Amino acid sequence: MLAVMSMMVTKAHYVDKCDIGVISTDGNEIRVLVGAVTIESKTKNLYVLTTPDTLAIKAVIVNPTSHFSREYDFHFKDIVIPYTEENLGRLKAISDKYTEWSKTAIENNVGHMEKDIDISIDDLYVHLYETSGNKVTNEFNISVEKKKFIFCVPATREKEPMLRIILNGKDHKKDSKYFAGSLWFNNYREFDDFVNFIQPENLTDRLKNKTIDKLFK
Repeated sequence: MLAVMSMMVTKAHYVDKCDIGVISTDGNEIRVLVGAVTIESKTKNLYVLTTPDTLAIKAVIVNPTSHFSREYDFHFKDIVIPYTEENLGRLKAISDKYTEWSKTAIENNVGHMEKDIDISIDDLYVHLYETSGNKVTNEFNISVEKKKFIFCVPATREKEPMLRIILNGKDHKKDSKYFAGSLWFNNYREFDDFVNFIQPENLTDRLKNKTIDKLFK
């Protein structure tokens, strides 16, 4: 049985470049870099939130492709996906639908179009932080209130059908704080590789066996 994500705020000290392994901790939870995936034809680090004693995976963490927030000093750092059997199953279902529609669009020479994939993920939230000058002054989580998985066939035939994930939410205690973020996958293979990468057998093996020291002896 997979662990369900606690909605407690986990303070993290972010590092832009690091090895596979633990990069931050608050004593109860650790944020671990487990490798990299391709999103929008770019390499993005992928992290998990886990416990230092049992290495039970609580969430998968990925950086957005693009984001917007109202306030100048309000930064969108992470998209956090609670690691549950239900969410993994829904991501697989989205991947299957994205693959099916992509092949249909290509085989039938479909022109520019967009269509929502009517499958959702539970309890997504984003991690944000505020700065003053070069210092981080506050970190907090906001639940994602609106999310869409949009299948997009580009106008140009050189590009394959894409998947656009749109996330929106706001801090109800401070209405001035709201965010919009997105993840883009350039083709169904990128998304399928992402879904396969975060399966339990792969992540558990990476957490236990694939640190830099163990990979390069």
